[in-house]
Amino acid sequence: MGCGASQQVLTDDPDIDPIDVPDFVKGYKSPSPPKWKKRDVFDVTNSKNLDSRASQVTVTDNTTFEALASDLTSGLSTDLERVRALFIWVGHQDFDQQFYPGVTDGRTPRGYMKLMKLKKGSYASFFALLCRAAKLPCVIVKGHVKSLGYEVGDQDVSRLMATWNIVYVDGSWQIVHPMWAFTGVIGHDSGKWVKIEADGKGTRERAQARQGINIRRIGEDFFLPHPDEFVYTCMAEKREWQLIKDTWDLHRFCNVPRFQFRYFTSGYKLIREHKSILLSENGKCELEFEQTKDTKSHLAYDLYFDEEQSKDKLPDGIELPRCVFLETNGKHVRLVVRFHVAGIYKLSIKYNLLGIIAVPIAAFKLVVNERAENKNMFPINPPIGFGFGQTAKVNGLEAPSHKSGVVVMQRRTIKTFSFQMTTRMQVVARLRHNNLQSEELDQYVDQEVKDKNVKIHVTMPEDGDNEEYALQIYTGEEKKDNNVVNYLLTSRKEDFEKIQEDKVRKNLQIALGGHKISTLQKAIKEFEVAKLKDTSGDLRKAKLKLDKLRKQRIKEEEINSLKRNLKKALKQRSLADLEKAIAAADGSGYPDLQELLLIARAMVADLEQEAVEKEMTKKNLKRLESSLNSIEASAIEDELQNSQVIQKAHRFLQQQKRLERFLSPILAMKNGTVAEIHGYKDTNPLIVDVMKATFITLGHRQNELESWSAIQKQLIPSFQIITRIKSFNLDKLHVRTADRARMLLQKYTMDDVREVSAGLATFYKWSSNVLQEATAIHDHD
Repeated sequence: MGCGASQQVLTDDPDIDPIDVPDFVKGYKSPSPPKWKKRDVFDVTNSKNLDSRASQVTVTDNTTFEALASDLTSGLSTDLERVRALFIWVGHQDFDQQFYPGVTDGRTPRGYMKLMKLKKGSYASFFALLCRAAKLPCVIVKGHVKSLGYEVGDQDVSRLMATWNIVYVDGSWQIVHPMWAFTGVIGHDSGKWVKIEADGKGTRERAQARQGINIRRIGEDFFLPHPDEFVYTCMAEKREWQLIKDTWDLHRFCNVPRFQFRYFTSGYKLIREHKSILLSENGKCELEFEQTKDTKSHLAYDLYFDEEQSKDKLPDGIELPRCVFLETNGKHVRLVVRFHVAGIYKLSIKYNLLGIIAVPIAAFKLVVNERAENKNMFPINPPIGFGFGQTAKVNGLEAPSHKSGVVVMQRRTIKTFSFQMTTRMQVVARLRHNNLQSEELDQYVDQEVKDKNVKIHVTMPEDGDNEEYALQIYTGEEKKDNNVVNYLLTSRKEDFEKIQEDKVRKNLQIALGGHKISTLQKAIKEFEVAKLKDTSGDLRKAKLKLDKLRKQRIKEEEINSLKRNLKKALKQRSLADLEKAIAAADGSGYPDLQELLLIARAMVADLEQEAVEKEMTKKNLKRLESSLNSIEASAIEDELQNSQVIQKAHRFLQQQKRLERFLSPILAMKNGTVAEIHGYKDTNPLIVDVMKATFITLGHRQNELESWSAIQKQLIPSFQIITRIKSFNLDKLHVRTADRARMLLQKYTMDDVREVSAGLATFYKWSSNVLQEATAIHDHD
């Protein structure tokens, strides 16, 4: 499917050279956690038409990646639709079952498929080439994985490596693992484990080692999985491409539970013992889950034993002691494993949907160095566990007097268990024991029903101090499917509470010694849920430390945010952003920012000075004045105002304003006024000197102005002198030239010139003012 090439020639000749596909393309956006989750925007049931269309697109030996990408994405409006089409098409290509005669270009779809068949290419590279051809940024990521051959608790995963993709989809980096999405193995078994208990039933099933069967499929778990969930299975070597806020190292990757993707949608959350290896205490291990949403499922389990790695051996016989206690208490589900044989175990947790479908969601390695003090096996291990849970509710019971699955009773004491029925029905209660028949125990159970209220009175038998009993309650006839709630009756409270209390206190002490807010929060919550007394003061200390760490985190986050803003503004050389970032950093008062602030201040000074120098060169007075005014609001105003460049700019601006004022009367002159001066026949020295000084100021050499007739030539046409004055550049006026012009004018006063000609007086005034400006510049320099 998917290729239009001929299938008649059953050969892959000639050979084909591998190609280099870069992991990353320059210009891609920096990695960051996704802005949206797949489950919020994508529903596979709504993608059937798109999937069907994509799976039917064909290619030939001459098809390019660009042409294929165009065919697959034509008419699609979002990146999500486009990447889905590419994903589905790749998933429908069975590379190994096709032949590629004459195909020699690995940079075509058929060419790369040939490379993959010959083990010279990878799914990740193929998908990256296709995404890039579709203008979707796509990164190839390498990392450690929990793949075939991994066992929960393994500390060396160096040999378990894989590559996958991260694609930029609709403004967000998202993960796609094409190889694991399209290929898999079923039936694989290492052969090392013996199943000894399954859902309360003792067994002894030794699995045979099997390689398993390779299969092809479309695995939705590996299409846009959320990074917080994906990292439990695949962890990128480069931490930034893990796409999570709190990145992981290899130690953490190896020491978290083995969560399957179904765990995250199961409605159950592990709240105690968040690690892959659990060490027994007094021959017991304990786990606790919280039900995070209403569900018709309940937790189930399988318990395995590793005979090769264990120091003790399993006892003879087929049925082994029941050692798992599963309790439901409101929203909490607890598993207590009581071991009768020291060794290595594996506990697989499943969620069981109304007893029909069992889906694995988590696994743990249990290291047991001692046997439990209580040698008894549990009286029963029912599939639904102990305690008032979802099964009781579904079957019409509510308002229980006891929610916990463990009820502590001493011998000859009586406990009453009460419920309300949502509808009238038969309720049966039976007491169970390992060595006694139920009929022998009926005398200890008394039951009364009034309207929809049920009360069950139970008396602990005479030898109850050393024994454990189970109370099983059925709705309807007494058979397995009707069992809705169970209670374990025991006098050994410490078997179920001491281990929990010790672990809770120990976890709080460990958290106190660290600096992780999440660990401390979790330990405090566990302590408070367990309702323990703060005899050592650890809870009070933990809360104080948590408050301190939170404040410290807020401070660190604020500092990091200020640093990011400063660095971003520095990188972009944005004056406005720099000013804003500096003002915010200054206002925070954090000394950690000083080094970066110095760099930012220096850049602001450079940018401000560059800006005013640019406007000075252009003589754009409005923008120059605006730049200078903005400095007054700058975070580094004091430094800038002391800058020679800024001071020069202020002088320049004032000077240019004066020059504009000097120019104004010139621009107001009429051409007739200049013509009048041109028409003077008299060789009055005043007229000659004033006009000669004016032309010298404008840049004429003195030998060009020796006679009045020579000066008259410069006055034709009459507008020319006004134009030249208008474009006059004071910077080009040499000091010696100014001195020569000044010597000609200093013989006369304004009144002297005005008596001869008002027009001549205008030129005199302009020249005098300009020469005065030139002198001021020279004196300052």
